Amino acid sequence: MSLTFDRAINLTTAAGTIGPFLWTVVLYRSELRRRRPAEADAKRRQAAHVTGWVDQRQRPTEETPDEAFLVLHNLSTLPIRNVAFHIIDFHGELHVEPFGFVPPGETIETHPSRFGRAILVPNQAMPLAFGFADAAGNLWFRDWEGALREWPANGDPEWYQPMVARWRPIWAPDTATVVPPRVHP
Repeated sequence: MSLTFDRAINLTTAAGTIGPFLWTVVLYRSELRRRRPAEADAKRRQAAHVTGWVDQRQRPTEETPDEAFLVLHNLSTLPIRNVAFHIIDFHGELHVEPFGFVPPGETIETHPSRFGRAILVPNQAMPLAFGFADAAGNLWFRDWEGALREWPANGDPEWYQPMVARWRPIWAPDTATVVPPRVHP
């Protein structure tokens, strides 16, 4: 089998066509890898500006007990919705209590008694666990350590229950204050 001039031209043409195609694929994949962190940062941008904590307030006299408030701060320029506090009751049971909507730039405070059950509030200030949806509809969860995580749309993620089990002792009756429900006339 001898290499003819026509055959050599065909091989050169094939290599000249395949080479740029492969180079384009390599550049495209490189560009995708470069963009992923920027897209992830853009997706998290609003959620990163939402924080929550348990705020301890001392009362002016010894006869009145200290009070705790659940504080949620939306520093973003867009509203958040479907806010739900993840709180532990007096029996160590986790409850997800819906709160609703928080406008942009607003700080909301609510007393734990609004949920109608005795809940435990840590005796020290600490981050508040809550979930919410950003303006784009992405679901987020900020845990008791203040870490922000994306919440999957198809239910509880695998990291949620072990995290609750790890934090349940912090909210135990001997390290927390029981906040009874308020009776509204």
